[in-house]
Amino acid sequence: MAATPKKRLSRQDWIDAAIVMGAELGFDKIAVEVLAPRLGATRGSFYWHFTDRADLIGAVLAEWERLATAQIIEHLDQLPPDEALTKLIGAAFGADAFQDGAEWRLITAADDPLIGPSVARVHRLRLEFIEKLLVGTGMSTLDASERARVAYVAYLGSLALRQLEPDGPSPGPALLRLLS
Repeated sequence: MAATPKKRLSRQDWIDAAIVMGAELGFDKIAVEVLAPRLGATRGSFYWHFTDRADLIGAVLAEWERLATAQIIEHLDQLPPDEALTKLIGAAFGADAFQDGAEWRLITAADDPLIGPSVARVHRLRLEFIEKLLVGTGMSTLDASERARVAYVAYLGSLALRQLEPDGPSPGPALLRLLS
């Protein structure tokens, strides 16, 4: 009986596995030596797709930025500001445990020189978008800037709280009331 041929891993397979590992252990803990066995692969397979660990981390961060920020902003930017704000807060405060874990691990690794610039860029884009939505609802630029920061602080705090209290109530509805 012939052995079943192994599935050829793609670059995306490695990125997805690194995201799972990062959510579990921390993105600063991603190592080829640990990741390869999880995928049933060799280090050679890794180096077929990436030049080094930094290349993989860069790809992971680009994927996170695309899925967790750029894609969401692009979608919500097509809606009226009040509807977009409601959907944004619903999505941000209704994320699943895996998404929360990955987000939390990335934010807490912001002091890593490979991770920090991406986290800072994502935070800036998110704050600017929230402010834009609030201005679009008729709020002054100053008030929108202050409230966007408060809303984002509430989001970051909720990520921390959900690590301690995964089944706790969502602060999303209360935040919407405060932003009005």
